[in-house]
Amino acid sequence: MATQGQPGGGAYHIPYATCHAEEISSAECKVLFGPNSNASKRSGCSSSQLYDPARLTLSACGVNLIAKFEGENDHLYNDPAGNCTIGIGHLVHIGACDGRSSEQQYGNGISHDEAAQLLQSDAGTAVNSVRAQLSGHDLTQAQFDALVDFTLNAGAGNLAVLLTNGSNPVDLVTVPQYIVEFVLDNNNRFNSGLKRRRCAEEVLFLTGNYEYETQDLKHDKVC
Repeated sequence: MATQGQPGGGAYHIPYATCHAEEISSAECKVLFGPNSNASKRSGCSSSQLYDPARLTLSACGVNLIAKFEGENDHLYNDPAGNCTIGIGHLVHIGACDGRSSEQQYGNGISHDEAAQLLQSDAGTAVNSVRAQLSGHDLTQAQFDALVDFTLNAGAGNLAVLLTNGSNPVDLVTVPQYIVEFVLDNNNRFNSGLKRRRCAEEVLFLTGNYEYETQDLKHDKVC
C-alpha cells in the first residue's frame, strides 16, 4: 500500500486503499482509522508526537498488541514446539514442562502485569534493534511499537530488509508498503495469521490505531 510523504511527519496518512477494498467511504475511513478515531482515543498511545527512538521502549499498548497475536496464558503450558512456556510466549526452558526447578517460581501462575514484565524483558532485543536501525529517524510511539512487534516476530534481519527495501539509506515511506509482504512461515508458506499481524502493524504505523483488528472489517480483503 503506497503512501505519500514521510510517515510520522505530523499528519497521519489514512490507508484509503484498505478502505477502498472494504468499500468504506473516505469519511468513514477517517472515523475508523484516523488518529482521532474512537479506537485510537481508547488506546491512550496514539499521540503524533515524534521522539528519538533511543528514548522509546515498548508501550503498554504495544504489549497488548503482541499479546493479541502471541496469546497469553497465566499458567505453565507447552507451546506448539513442545517447550515449557508461560505468559505471552515467555520460554521457561527447552522441552516440555516437567516440574524442574526453573518452573517453580511460576507454580501458582502469574498475573497479566507479570506477563507484561516478562514480555518487556523478552522484547529487549527487538527494542534495541529498532533503536539501533532507526537511529536518527524520529518515530511516534505507535510507529516504534509496530516495528518492535514486527522485529519480535520476523527478526532483526528482516527489519533491516524492511527499512531499506534492499538498499540504503533507511526509507520510512516504504515501510507500510512492504511490511505486508512478510507473510511466509518458516516453511516458506503463506500464513493467514501473519497476514493479519502485518496488516495490524501497517495500520498502526500509519495511523496510531492499536485496535484495528477490533474493527468490523473483512480482513481477508485487507492489504
